[in-house]
Amino acid sequence: MRKEGRRAAGTTFEEVAKARSKECEAAGKPGISIESFPTDAEAQTRVRAGGAVAGVNDYPVAAYLALKADGGNAFEIVGNQIEAGPFGIAVAKDRTALRDALRAALAAIIEDGSYRKALDKWGAGTGAVASADVNTGS
Repeated sequence: MRKEGRRAAGTTFEEVAKARSKECEAAGKPGISIESFPTDAEAQTRVRAGGAVAGVNDYPVAAYLALKADGGNAFEIVGNQIEAGPFGIAVAKDRTALRDALRAALAAIIEDGSYRKALDKWGAGTGAVASADVNTGS
């Protein structure tokens, strides 16, 4: 039986699903049938309607959907995060005062614990960063 995955077309999730499908096939198992959609809402509707058996999303988004969609009855998270990376805040390079204010605000809520408390409330605590650093992306 082939499994279906979904994600909006052209995203990194689609590429990850394709790579995982190849890994399955290389191990002698069936690959993943990947169906892509123009929007995340359309993909979620397809899963809810039974047209696909699973969906792939950013972990914080998936955690929120599992918690809130249809009162927490529409979706559940299965498995562990794969290829996880932190989110960031992009600020124009010439907006140094705004950058510094955002960094200070994030550092303050990390230090007082409210950052972690908010992430835990929404089921996304595993993605917490330990410090408010600037230009750490790759």
